[in-house]
Amino acid sequence: MRQCELDDCSRKHYAKGLCRLHYKQKWTSENRGNPERYYAVSLLWKKQDYHKNPAFYIWKGTKNRARRNGIIFEIDPSDVVIPTHCPILGIPLFIGNTGFCNNSPSIDRIRPHLGYIKGNIAVISMRANRIKNDATFEEITKLQQWMSQFQ
Repeated sequence: MRQCELDDCSRKHYAKGLCRLHYKQKWTSENRGNPERYYAVSLLWKKQDYHKNPAFYIWKGTKNRARRNGIIFEIDPSDVVIPTHCPILGIPLFIGNTGFCNNSPSIDRIRPHLGYIKGNIAVISMRANRIKNDATFEEITKLQQWMSQFQ
């Protein structure tokens, strides 16, 4: 069972690493009558959580997207393993501070029609995933052949 992150508290975890009592105290004391401050603190906490465990948040976003689009989803957070480099392009993968970039990790379905199932996912760079987005093998081969004549 998760507990409140404050050292002197052993209550059950409620939200943002705090028990219900400390969570309410923090939000009411810091943000009373100041909605801009509330949203700024909320975004900061989300960013901090994402940097602590990016694989979980990548999994969570993928799960929501799969549910929204009606795609099969049968993976666990432990199935999302972020490598140091993109297995396709060889560029380093990292979590940026300003949103997604070419080097951000993303989950890819190797065979899109199978959905997000064990053995059918890989964590690759956002750049590689955009390149692979909806192209067929034949289209990528034709693109490679066309581009090779300009080398």
